[in-house]
Amino acid sequence: MKFENKKNNSLKILVIMALIVFIASGFWTNQAQNSTSTLETGFPGCPENSLCAKKIGEKRLLFLSYLKKYQDGIISIDALNLELQNKELFPITLKTEEKNIFNAELIRFTGPCKNEKVKSYQSEFFSSKDFSSTQLKYHFKLPKIFLQSDSSLSTAIGFSMDFEKPILVSSFSEGKINHFDFYFIKEDEGMYYYLKISGDGQFSIVDSPYKKFRIDPGLTKSNSTPCKTPNSEIHGACYSLYNTTEKKYQTFLIEQSCQHSVQ
Repeated sequence: MKFENKKNNSLKILVIMALIVFIASGFWTNQAQNSTSTLETGFPGCPENSLCAKKIGEKRLLFLSYLKKYQDGIISIDALNLELQNKELFPITLKTEEKNIFNAELIRFTGPCKNEKVKSYQSEFFSSKDFSSTQLKYHFKLPKIFLQSDSSLSTAIGFSMDFEKPILVSSFSEGKINHFDFYFIKEDEGMYYYLKISGDGQFSIVDSPYKKFRIDPGLTKSNSTPCKTPNSEIHGACYSLYNTTEKKYQTFLIEQSCQHSVQ
């Protein structure tokens, strides 16, 4: 009789344990589903091979519609920049750590950055022309650019984007202070355009810098060059960029928060 009671008690314990495991597994499955429910593939506007919330897909479609209007001559470059500013539609590529991949403000592309201890991914984000307010709001950071001739590399002179590098740089002086503007060429759905990031982190889409500065596109070498990094906290690669104002190549250290992302 005692043996049967022990047997029954053991069966009850096993049943209770099985129920606990079943309930727990269902809870975590629901949690995972809730985390990813807003980030899916296939929403209109979301690029291929990406995770993207519906509202960000819609935002990207809006950006593409304004870009097409500009390229078709329907709106001016000033009108384009005004719309992108008012609706916070300037496209920025950056790195996202795995813990933040479910941020509904991001388009996250599949495939992590290489050779990193913390897994991270290429992402795209839409911002106002003043990235500093966006940075404070979402804690995103843009890679910095340093002039290689500055032996201390203590002061950044501009900003870049992860996975991309500038094609040209222009500069101007105010007293003893030098200001640098960096130009990027970007492509979305077969439409090419130029994005300028000024030294203070302001974004704008611009007409061809080649025409503006009357230079040959062949000057866009952006060759990699040996680096000197006296500051051990700064990681990146050096590139020789043509300065359209100085009419010469200068060497810049571009931070790379995603290793080997800049080709």
